Amino acid sequence: MRPGNPTVHNATYSVINDPTKSGKVFIAWKMTNDNDGSETILYSHPYNTTYLPNTNVHLKAIWGTARNITIHGNGATEYYSGAADQTITVGIPDNPSDVPGQNMPLFFIYRNYPIDTIGSSPGSGTSYYREVGKNRDEPIYWNYPGKVLTGISNTNHSGCKLYLDPSQSDKMQMDYCGGYNLANGNEAYLIWEDMQYMPQFDLTHATVRE
Repeated sequence: MRPGNPTVHNATYSVINDPTKSGKVFIAWKMTNDNDGSETILYSHPYNTTYLPNTNVHLKAIWGTARNITIHGNGATEYYSGAADQTITVGIPDNPSDVPGQNMPLFFIYRNYPIDTIGSSPGSGTSYYREVGKNRDEPIYWNYPGKVLTGISNTNHSGCKLYLDPSQSDKMQMDYCGGYNLANGNEAYLIWEDMQYMPQFDLTHATVRE
């Protein structure tokens, strides 16, 4: 435990602060329940001790190495700062096996929703990242007039495509192209495509000629 952390839980409100270690990044606490040996990652930072079980537990600090990832807007600018790039510092666990499930940081966009082809919100998009040891996604908002965000990749080209969603006549669906892999470097590029509009026809007064 770091100085200032409680060593005894007495059922009153207190928090377990994040420890520090020279040259390392704190990822999360791994809690082992002495009763049944079960292990749980404590995602909250700092951790509220009122959520601890009513048994003896052991906490193990999971450490990692800091890594800077630069997300290039690739023509877009960050909504608040107007910057063309955003650099994110994340922690890479020294022992990924200490963190079951997601043991590497994730950088992604949500692409499983339709795009309104009549342009209700053109020229904007959101990329996300999720750090190891946390259970929430952090958004970064981008502006790019006339463009649609369709991917994030290690390169500045991914060949993303849009196609008509057969279930909704006025919507376009994004395919699952691109993707960013930490193993391929520290540079990530947002992929944008031209806003595509579907023509709309009013056939109310149409006539048929033989």
